[in-house]
Amino acid sequence: MKSIITYNFDNLLEQQFGKLAHNVVYREQDEPSNSDLNIYHVHGYLSKELNDSYDSSSEIVFSEEDYHRIYRDSFCWSNIAQLNAFKSSTCLFIGCSLTDPNLRRLLDVAVKNKDNAKHFAFMKNKTFAADSCNDDLIKIYSDIDRNVRNNYFQSIGINVIWVNDYSEIPAILNSLVS
Repeated sequence: MKSIITYNFDNLLEQQFGKLAHNVVYREQDEPSNSDLNIYHVHGYLSKELNDSYDSSSEIVFSEEDYHRIYRDSFCWSNIAQLNAFKSSTCLFIGCSLTDPNLRRLLDVAVKNKDNAKHFAFMKNKTFAADSCNDDLIKIYSDIDRNVRNNYFQSIGINVIWVNDYSEIPAILNSLVS
């Protein structure tokens, strides 16, 4: 089943898909589609369409307390949806810092008893100021930092695709398709 998990509660993805058949899932009672692309809004959903009325059954994760409530509930539908995706699919993280402790916990659970990382994430290379250091020291520090980050992400099942600028991502994605 093809799906997208988004941590945004807006409907910008749906707007971009236009006429492409898709199904929005943002509550426990929502049924995933077997034929359409499922878009999981795991932190809630608000439509930006002017003719849509606000759905009060959508629980928006907006505050730190909202976030902690979901983090504490291991059987929350959104945690289960993410865990299922992480265990059964290869996921691509775009625009995600991967600093969310709940996301890291779910990835860690999903990777148990697996030999290699099967997910991918675009991450921006860190840049370090050369105020009082020479270029060789900055290069050594950069390499150490990148290796430590690579090893950590590998341990939770993620292969990092490093970019210097986010504008590089479309060209990389296009090269994979062609």
